[in-house]
Amino acid sequence: MAHRLTLEDLFRRFYETMGSERIIFGSESSWFPRGFARRYLVDQLRICWEMGMPAAELQQIFGGNAARLLKLDGWRPASAGPCGAGT
Repeated sequence: MAHRLTLEDLFRRFYETMGSERIIFGSESSWFPRGFARRYLVDQLRICWEMGMPAAELQQIFGGNAARLLKLDGWRPASAGPCGAGT
């Protein structure tokens, strides 16, 4: 690439090109003792909120798409506001 892309650039380009139904949240958290790295979730949620992404599409990206692919019947999204703050 001729220039560096930020996480926001990548999110925006993929979202505009492919749509929310083809994006799945990934945390990069994978081993003990590190465990879940909350900052990845917070960064990605912040970017989506700043882009003005509708709540239904956020629910797809942050759980719904994975649940659909894994055929998890009965999956329901958590209630969350900007940056994952519960409402």
